[in-house]
Amino acid sequence: MNKPRLTALIAVAVLVQTIAGCVSESEPKAMTPSEFKADLAKSLAPGASVTDVEAVLTRRGLENSGLIDNAELAHMGFDPNTFELKTIIRGTRKSSLVTTDLAATFIFDRDKKLIETRVEEVHTGL
Repeated sequence: MNKPRLTALIAVAVLVQTIAGCVSESEPKAMTPSEFKADLAKSLAPGASVTDVEAVLTRRGLENSGLIDNAELAHMGFDPNTFELKTIIRGTRKSSLVTTDLAATFIFDRDKKLIETRVEEVHTGL
């Protein structure tokens, strides 16, 4: 086989592998956003305290952002009547180019009681 043809075959093989990696998962999905949110709801009902949320995250081995006072971020469009606490589960899905994480945001009222939990996928990579 001549060198230009071999080079072309290798290039095609690399391209196919890259495209396949973009559309298929190399490992099974650990959890979907709705599954994670439902799982959290079993331990954290509305009205849970910041301490309760932090304890659940700690038991799961998840670090968190600490309590964020959105009143200090109102100039950027955040609700000044709330606090937030955030966590992330890394690598719930992976492909050749993209890694998907789950980001959870816990919203608290001014009495620091849980009023909402949001979970969304965050994509990182090239």
